[in-house]
Amino acid sequence: MKIKYEIGKEKYDILINNKIENSISKKINSIKSDKKVLFVYDKKIDQALVNKIIKNLKETGCSIITLEFQGSKKNKNEKSLFSLLNIMIDNRFTKKSIVISFGGGVLGDLTALAASLYHRGTLYYNIPSTMTSIIDSCIGGKTAINYKNIINSIGNYYHPNTVFIYNEIIKLIPEREFIAGIPEILKCGLIKKNNILNILKKKKLQIIQRDFKVISELCKETLKTKIFFFKNNVFKKKIFFLKMMFLKRKIDWY
Repeated sequence: MKIKYEIGKEKYDILINNKIENSISKKINSIKSDKKVLFVYDKKIDQALVNKIIKNLKETGCSIITLEFQGSKKNKNEKSLFSLLNIMIDNRFTKKSIVISFGGGVLGDLTALAASLYHRGTLYYNIPSTMTSIIDSCIGGKTAINYKNIINSIGNYYHPNTVFIYNEIIKLIPEREFIAGIPEILKCGLIKKNNILNILKKKKLQIIQRDFKVISELCKETLKTKIFFFKNNVFKKKIFFLKMMFLKRKIDWY
């Protein structure tokens, strides 16, 4: 499944696949790059998944630098940011080099900011590993670090060239983290006419069982809703009315 969208003259896409296989290598081989890759992944992720992606990257013939990162909020700082930038500088990355983030929202924010700053922007791919990052933070382009105890005080907007969403990753998300993504999906079902609420009502069991066909449809509908709002800049107004709605009614799903 593929979602394509444009912002200005730039084109972006989201790929939703069952298995990792060779989808990343196909993407890299289809673009003009200098075959240098910085692959940053969260240390909590199953190592078998990390190894699959590294194997996939090696199939491209790229020179790969891997960096294990602890994706906690305390590491979302200037020290971590400059450690990424120093790696790119020391290895003579260019605007045609590739930065890949494999983790949740914290790692995505940090890595995307580094990619946006280096030579005023290098190629950036996002592989979200938590449910909230899959259906929320992986798109929209928000990047940031925390500085002087102020959350997201330094950042900008930089959209990932491609987002890769995999069922292999979704299946391994801890239950608490998986359910934590449902409110974000529900929000998108309430603020725009789409099929989300209908899926949540009728296919609750399949969602809990993480049926890929159902989950991928929910991801598609949610991400398309978010794309609509950040492209049209009306999201804040909708969120205000959504908060008012929640004050008036109780929504019980899980």
